[in-house]
Amino acid sequence: MNIIGIDSSSQKTGMCLISDTKIEKYCLIDKSKNKDTELRTKEMVLEIINILSIYKPDCVYIEDTWQNINPKTQKLLEKIVGSVYGWCIEHSVKCVEILPSSWRKALGWEIGKLSRDELKKKSIKEVFEKYGIATSSDDLADSINIATAGLILERGV
Repeated sequence: MNIIGIDSSSQKTGMCLISDTKIEKYCLIDKSKNKDTELRTKEMVLEIINILSIYKPDCVYIEDTWQNINPKTQKLLEKIVGSVYGWCIEHSVKCVEILPSSWRKALGWEIGKLSRDELKKKSIKEVFEKYGIATSSDDLADSINIATAGLILERGV
């Protein structure tokens, strides 16, 4: 089973492909230099869709948007998630929108009252400890952890 985990934003999106428990590919799409929000979001969507089309996953796990953000950011994230959902429908691929608390729970994290910054550091640390992948990007680390959680939830690995 090929699962792609996505931690999306209009500025930096992490993507990870896990195939039968092995990480095959991962990348960070960085559009943060583009200050035109609409153009940046469009470019991000097109690049995500291109990667999905190249790797043809069986299942996509994408971090769900949550209401603790400002409405403008919420709308941008919904455009990206909706575009991924549309691609999945068109290609008969299962799409799961997963909340951060749900993918962290699937990984067995005891997060208690960790701050957002502490959660980012934990994500980076977990990816290094589990896969030996050193990154300073919490977006990339989260995508790897989302893909891992997806694998656990899909196969019970």
